[in-house]
Amino acid sequence: MLANLTFENMKQLESFLQNPFSDPKISLDKKKKFGESHLVNLTVQNTANIYDQTIVDTAAVQTALFGDITNVEVTKALQKAQTESVDHLMEAFKKRNTRLNNFLISTEVDKQPVYQTFFPQGVTEFTRDVNKGNVEQLMTRLVEVITLQPAVAGGATVLAEYEAFRIQYALVRNLQLTKISQVSAGITNRENAEAAWDNQLFDNLLLIARENKGQPDLINNFFDQSIVHTPNNTQSKDIMPLV
Repeated sequence: MLANLTFENMKQLESFLQNPFSDPKISLDKKKKFGESHLVNLTVQNTANIYDQTIVDTAAVQTALFGDITNVEVTKALQKAQTESVDHLMEAFKKRNTRLNNFLISTEVDKQPVYQTFFPQGVTEFTRDVNKGNVEQLMTRLVEVITLQPAVAGGATVLAEYEAFRIQYALVRNLQLTKISQVSAGITNRENAEAAWDNQLFDNLLLIARENKGQPDLINNFFDQSIVHTPNNTQSKDIMPLV
C-alpha cells in the first residue's frame, strides 16, 4: 500500500508554510471577530495550561490592532491566562532555586561565607516561602548576587536564566488589559500591527498542529473558519481552509 504513495498523492508541502491569515481578502472586521473567537476557544481547550502564554501573546496583538478587548469571555480568558502564567513562572523560579542550592552544596559553597549572600535566611525563603508579594524582590536579589559572582553560581548561563525569570515575570505580572498594546514589541501603525496579528495567528496554528498531530478535525475546536470564508463559493473564500 505504501508503494502506491507518490508525491502526486501528497499535498504540496509549500502549502504548509503559507500563512493563511495574511490573505488580503480578509477584512479587518472579520479578523477582529475571528481573533476574539479564537481567544475564547483557546481558553476552552487550555485544560492542561499549554496555551497560557499563547493566549497572552494573542491578546497583545489583538489589542494592538483593534484596541481594548471588550468581549467578556475574552477578558476572562486573558485574566485566567495571566494568572496561570504568573503561577507557572513562580513555580519554575522556586524549582530553579532548589537546583541552585543543590549546586552550591555539591561545590561546598554552603560551607563558605559567600553562601549567605545567596540565601541569607535559608533556602526556604526562595522556595517554600515565595509568593506574589515577594517574588520580584527575590528574583532581583539573586540576579544581583549572581552578577557579582557568576562562577560561584555555575556560570553566565545561570545568570541569563535568572535575568530571564525577572524580565518574564515583570512582563506577565504587569500585563493588564488596558496596557496590552504597550507590550506589543513597539507596534506603532496599523500595517505592522496587522502583520504581527497575522504572524501570531499562524504561530498559534503551527503550535496547535504540533500538539494535535493526526487529528485534523480538532482544528475546529480552536478556529471558527466560518467567520473568515464563504463556504458556498470556493472562488471567493477569504482564507484557505485550515483542515
